[in-house]
Parts: sequence; structure tokens; C-alpha cells
Amino acid sequence: MPIERWAVVSRNGEAGWCGRRKHQVVSHRGSLFLLGGFTSGGVLGTAGAGRNANLHDVWKSTDGAAWVRLLEHAPWSGRDGHAALTHNGAIFLMGGTQDPRNNFSDVWRSVNGKDWVQSACWAA
Repeated sequence: MPIERWAVVSRNGEAGWCGRRKHQVVSHRGSLFLLGGFTSGGVLGTAGAGRNANLHDVWKSTDGAAWVRLLEHAPWSGRDGHAALTHNGAIFLMGGTQDPRNNFSDVWRSVNGKDWVQSACWAA
């Protein structure tokens, strides 16, 4: 059995989006979607660089190397530590936090990564 090796498809800063943590990436309809997260400065020259912030942006890629920003400000609040998955032809984003005192319990749904509808909301 051949051994598969990891390969770099874009170097730090080349993807266009700023460095981040506690974000989510899902595979949906042949594309990858990057959703939110937290940036603490990012990479200069990329979207979101130079600030500490919970993000609510959405990026899409068909190959993991070239990324297109679909939304800079999705209708859901900026967050990190959230969950995301695909189910029944849609992307779902759930929960997360802005800080230890502000946890989310909302659920958002999109069929294309650009148009989002809040599906449910419960008290945390």
C-alpha cells in the first residue's frame, strides 16, 4: 500500500484569509467552506489582519489553495469554538462563543454558504 504524504497547497498568507483558530471547515457540494473563528492579528495583507476579533466571515475553495470570500459579515455573530456540519444538502453552524460569558446556542443553515437562515434558538 503506497504511503500518502501531506503537501502544502498554500503558504501562510497565500489563501487570502487571515490566520485564525477555533474555526470550522466543512466539505459541501464539492467545495470547502471556512466559517468564522478567532484572529489575533492574522497575516498582514490578508482579510482581517491586524486585529483581535471573533470572525463571522465565510470563505469557499474548490481545491484548498484558491479561496474566495463569500461573506465578510455573515448574519450570525462573530464567534469561535462553534460546530459546523453538512446534512441534507445544507451547511449548519451551531453555538460557539465570543468570550467565556457569551456562549451561543443558535443554529444557522445555508445551502450555498452565502445565504443564511437562523433555524433555531434556545436560551444558553
